Amino acid sequence: MIKIYRYRVYPTKQQQQSFQKIFGSCRFVYNWALTLKKADYEKQKAEKAEQIKSISIYDISKKLTALKAVPEYIWLNEVPAICLIWSLNHLDVAYKNFFRNIKKGQAGFPKFKNYNSRKTFSFHQGYEIGNNYVTIPKNGKLYTTFHRDFTGKKPYKKIFKNGKLIKVPNGDFNGSKTCTVIQESSGKYYISIVIHNKKVMPTAMQGNINKTIGIDVGVINSISLSNGYRLSMNIDFSKYEKRLLILQRKLSRKINKSSNFKKAKIKLAKVHEKIKLKRKYEVENIVCELIKYLKTQDYTNIALRNYDIKSMLDRDKVERDEHGKVLFGKRLIKTNLNRKLSSGAMGMLCEQIKYKLKQNRYNVFEFDANETKTTARCSDCKSEDVEIDLKSRKMTCNICNHVEDIDWNAAKNVCWFANENINSEHIRVS
Repeated sequence: MIKIYRYRVYPTKQQQQSFQKIFGSCRFVYNWALTLKKADYEKQKAEKAEQIKSISIYDISKKLTALKAVPEYIWLNEVPAICLIWSLNHLDVAYKNFFRNIKKGQAGFPKFKNYNSRKTFSFHQGYEIGNNYVTIPKNGKLYTTFHRDFTGKKPYKKIFKNGKLIKVPNGDFNGSKTCTVIQESSGKYYISIVIHNKKVMPTAMQGNINKTIGIDVGVINSISLSNGYRLSMNIDFSKYEKRLLILQRKLSRKINKSSNFKKAKIKLAKVHEKIKLKRKYEVENIVCELIKYLKTQDYTNIALRNYDIKSMLDRDKVERDEHGKVLFGKRLIKTNLNRKLSSGAMGMLCEQIKYKLKQNRYNVFEFDANETKTTARCSDCKSEDVEIDLKSRKMTCNICNHVEDIDWNAAKNVCWFANENINSEHIRVS
């Protein structure tokens, strides 16, 4: 099983200068290779070739070797060659994703990188992972804070014997696959280590097929189960939002690309990073609480909806009049709803729930949210003739007069739909 571990690193000033060279060189090679691929495509198109074939990364890597011998680009030899090769691999992945998205009806052609693009470089050889350091090719030891252990981190383990600290070879060392050094917008450096721990994802539990529980993910109540249990996150970022407004106003008054502009930009990035880390912390905590609760229950099957967050955040869904103008107040309502959806991190929450459930051997039944109505449907008589009051968060059925909380009602419908269509093509079992 492949897992990714991310740690904070503290490079020296000399290493930071070297990292900036590597970031710039990788960005240059990526743009240079993208230019080659586009020029080769236009050339074949002009020659009216029967079948247009994109130039391979293998051919581009051979041209890169020749480019490094040119006196004008001799500075490319100052950085590790493996980092430049990985930059070409990232371009190859971007092209594959582009063609995959075309089949789905979504465009996503690779773009040229600029100075504001994310700064990263990767390598898979020429490094060593020690007790509190990672050796970077051509940069020496990089001090690393290993806040948690992983299988394969250290080729040895520390034990106390006769009052002395000694090192003993660790037989469980499997080695890491790839390392990536990342510089965030806040100026902090991290290293991401990909580990293959030689384990497999545990198989799902075998149990009663009718022992199913439904999960509804929302904004007010982050997680609602069909048995009435609820979990909520603290997603109040008002304190940070006020600070963001002040820093954004200060940044707008600075001269672009000046020293004060860069300092103000880093301050703004640090606040954004705090919001991101707090949101991630809340998501991981609530998912752990959910798993702990499910372990105390006798459920083996979990039903969950797949939400299309991108379409939910679409601003074109606001109500308009016959002339196409947005109705008064509707845009403000949509803006506030989008802010709550983004702060609630519904997409991240759903992915974490599915991952943790599979890791703990639960059968996960997923279905598209557009396949059936769960909120606007009575969980008692299954009628769609209902009225929803968002202020009181109650659902009232006009057929059977059933009144229930909308989140609990939706979770019940999720469980009902999974049980009714357990063998249908609408359900994906994982």
